[in-house]
Amino acid sequence: MKKFILQGVIPDSHLEAIRHVLSVHHPIRILISVGFLNQKGLSLISDLLVPENTTIIAGIRNGITSAQGLLACIDCGCRTFIVDTGSSSILFHPKIYIGRGRDESRLLVGSANLTVGGLHSNIEASLALDSENRDDIQLVAELEEMLDGMIGKYSEHVQVISTRDEVHSLLAAGRVID
Repeated sequence: MKKFILQGVIPDSHLEAIRHVLSVHHPIRILISVGFLNQKGLSLISDLLVPENTTIIAGIRNGITSAQGLLACIDCGCRTFIVDTGSSSILFHPKIYIGRGRDESRLLVGSANLTVGGLHSNIEASLALDSENRDDIQLVAELEEMLDGMIGKYSEHVQVISTRDEVHSLLAAGRVID
């Protein structure tokens, strides 16, 4: 199944679509990559996150990603990474939500950040893919490989965040907001 979502124009919301992606049967991997993340946005999906199988990658130094959002990721037990381009004028900005199970992959790629506005009130557009088709599953696997590869390849910009102290240091340095 492929579906186009134009939140704010049609009745579908990104929250519903993302919750569907994350509700994949027998989840092997949940991968979320967003430019902006905050605690309220994460709280709308946190019940679907599988700690041992969930990776969240979020941009920082953008005036929107919050310390509370990163702390919530850690509290949920998610493997959490930040991407800092070193500039407030060049942002890490992809919005990708992946749920991969034993026999299916679900994907949403578009404009919705992990914020209340992105999931509810903003006019946002995304394409959703829900498939048991081998080619579609391979496409999702390739996208996962790209994101995982980015973590190792750009270690000066991509950092794992696993402690509250690391988040507080980002806040003190002004790289995330309160």
